[in-house]
Amino acid sequence: MLLNYIIGFIVPWIISIKYIMKNLNIFIVIAPIGTVFAYTINTWAYHSHYWKVSPERFNYYSTLPYDLGLYPVYACLMIVFIKNKKANPYFIVLIASIIITFLEYIALMMDIVIYTNGWNIFFTFISYLLPLLLVYWYYLLAIHRNILKNI
Repeated sequence: MLLNYIIGFIVPWIISIKYIMKNLNIFIVIAPIGTVFAYTINTWAYHSHYWKVSPERFNYYSTLPYDLGLYPVYACLMIVFIKNKKANPYFIVLIASIIITFLEYIALMMDIVIYTNGWNIFFTFISYLLPLLLVYWYYLLAIHRNILKNI
């Protein structure tokens, strides 16, 4: 479980601290919605028996560090990247989904994540693509409602 906290929570926040300080408003607005999506999907998948995260004896608490760390930080960094680049934002969402799916594939190969009940890497990709797309649309809504300024 300690490894989950290090990889899933501590490392993502430490790596992103520079971007947090430069884009604090984005992190304040986007991180909570990223956490909500991550927690919702992980809880649903756990109770539907689609995947397990080691150590299994901690049940869905094993995903909590990722729900509060890696996934919201990743969503925020994606939005920062969209804000700062001239590339098509939907292309960035697609690439971000592919990258995070690849990272989970590595975890799958290391038996950190175990798929069951027919779950596969394609479903994992969709489970990242849809929330990241919703995060982007939420970002656009925040700009439209003047919650965030598109600077």
